[in-house]
Amino acid sequence: MKKFMRMAFATTALTVVLAACGEEGEEATDNGEEQPAETEENGEDDAADDAEDDEENGEAAEGDELEEGEELDEEELDELEEGMMEEPEVDLDDVPDPVAEVNGEPINKEDFEMQYNNVIMGAMGQIDPDDEEQDQMIREDIVEQLVSMELLEQEAEERGYDVDEEEVDEYLAEIPEEQYEQYGGEDELRAMIESEIQIEQLIEEEAGDVEVSDEDIDEQMEQIPEEQLEQFGGEDEMRAMLEQQLASEQQTGEMMRIAEELEEDADVEIHI
Repeated sequence: MKKFMRMAFATTALTVVLAACGEEGEEATDNGEEQPAETEENGEDDAADDAEDDEENGEAAEGDELEEGEELDEEELDELEEGMMEEPEVDLDDVPDPVAEVNGEPINKEDFEMQYNNVIMGAMGQIDPDDEEQDQMIREDIVEQLVSMELLEQEAEERGYDVDEEEVDEYLAEIPEEQYEQYGGEDELRAMIESEIQIEQLIEEEAGDVEVSDEDIDEQMEQIPEEQLEQFGGEDEMRAMLEQQLASEQQTGEMMRIAEELEEDADVEIHI
């Protein structure tokens, strides 16, 4: 199924945030590269020590409970699963509406919230919603991506690209009907698809067809252990997946480049 470009931009925002978090984590660790090996080497001893401490304090370890046959019942398992899948509670009451304006066109709070939630869910367990500095970084990056998308949409509309209704129908057919409401219903979804197709035409006119070389795929394949290939259906399936991924990354890069050029002559006001 095709992936909306705005979702690819959300992924870009997530990548930027996680990269920043990773840098902070490395700074906080004195020997960042050696630590995992050290932990692995001493892991069994540490686990044994912890278990011994628990026994001394009269507290049974979770592993001991399972060995004694005390398993979680179905209701407890359901609660555990719900807790793992539950969206983190995020307060967006302070987010202005609109969050930005591009050449007089507002970017509303609803669009921002949808992208924000996508990023938070995509980074589940990797970011701290209570970290104000990190949260502000996420907000600013999402707004920048939304501004870029609006610039591309405006430029594509101004150039007047034709959109074939049959192409929209084919695109729409790849999306399960139960997901329509996530995009505001079928009419909103069709309008979004038309905009996506116009932006694709804009990118093709500005940058040409996106092509992924065999060398690029080979370079990525070398980083994948052979034992993991079967998990993805074998070498051919993996190469196809990598080709699609690399093509998407190239397309996103071209989108960002074009948007940056458009922003130089645009009237952009950001309120976050």
